[in-house]
Amino acid sequence: MNVLHLTPHFYLPESVVNKWKVDLDQIGGMQTQIYRLCMLLSDYTNQTILTITAKETEPIIELDNNITLIRTNTPMLPIKSKINCTLGLNFYWLFGTLLWLIKYKFSKQKVKYHVAHVHCSGVIATLVSGIFAKTLVGCKLIYTVHCCRGATYHPMGVFDKIFNKVAVFLELKCLKKANNIIVLTKRTKDYMTTNYNISADKVTVIPNMVDFNVFSSIASKETCHSFKDKFKLPENKKFVTFIGRVAHEKGWKYFIESIKYIERNDVHYLICGDGPEANEMRKLIKKHKLDDKVTITGFVSNELIATGIYLSSLVVMPSLHEEFGSLILELACYKKPLIATNVGGIPENIINMKTGILVDPESAVDIAKNIVLLLTNTDLSNNLGEHLYANLKNKYDVSNFNHIYKHIYNS
Repeated sequence: MNVLHLTPHFYLPESVVNKWKVDLDQIGGMQTQIYRLCMLLSDYTNQTILTITAKETEPIIELDNNITLIRTNTPMLPIKSKINCTLGLNFYWLFGTLLWLIKYKFSKQKVKYHVAHVHCSGVIATLVSGIFAKTLVGCKLIYTVHCCRGATYHPMGVFDKIFNKVAVFLELKCLKKANNIIVLTKRTKDYMTTNYNISADKVTVIPNMVDFNVFSSIASKETCHSFKDKFKLPENKKFVTFIGRVAHEKGWKYFIESIKYIERNDVHYLICGDGPEANEMRKLIKKHKLDDKVTITGFVSNELIATGIYLSSLVVMPSLHEEFGSLILELACYKKPLIATNVGGIPENIINMKTGILVDPESAVDIAKNIVLLLTNTDLSNNLGEHLYANLKNKYDVSNFNHIYKHIYNS
């Protein structure tokens, strides 16, 4: 079976690229999940992925014998954006992808694609690309909705609230054209069947996944030593960590604000990530005179993220909206406690005071209070991590999902 993936966001492992370019803004949990999915499907599908890559990489990359990555982003004007690092990033990708699809349409010698699988993060460009693919390629259409505009997205201002209404309307129209829709949570499926009037038979819940055995084996005491050396981390400190895109929706500001309320000298704060608001984050750290308490690694690969988690006493996830939160699965691999906001799909896996701690969004004081609680109460901290692992391992291990995708593609 031949599958055409359409996504401006795709994770490239260290073996392919050793430096992430922030202007492409293409790294996060969604990107890693799409990569894991493609690797999972490679045993029984031939996959072509139309995505964004840096000009320093090859325009066509063979990830393995059955996965071909094709760069479809057109040259971009270097105009900065607080949402996607580069203004219009996804539309540069859409334009290039449309050109590729048109060329495919009129090519005499071409691969016959059976399925176009589009990965959506609430971005109009990806939704629209699915309609183009279905028309020009003449194949079945699957959307995976990694962030639902209607059910999950949290507008970032007055203009964004107006634009979001347009985006919700287009999301509805595009999803109606799909042969199958994959969502990450039952909450989003219920929203679509109720508010979008989409048949429940057309919507399949397939959550995020991780190979627990593989991911939990990446980090060790040895990798911790090299991680500390690389980022010049202090010795004899407990690490409280934020992992993710430095973007508005991830709530990084409330993590920084929480540090003001914690009066402990045995703690150091670690930020693993980069993004469109990285400069604003550094300014806030300087404003609160926290430079000596915070280390920013910038973007690190998913392989290094494992070591960042292993090193941490706890992780804070202060998102303003979150469809699922794939970081939760990676924390479970290392039995680490989590403080997270009670938004989106997070409460489906974080049971307050059992598998983690839930706080209200935009609440730096509550985050600080619970950081102190977990650093002080090691029994509670250990129990939360153990219960998180026990509750999620059998449910979200990658081995559970191969047959589900195979059934959807074959049907």
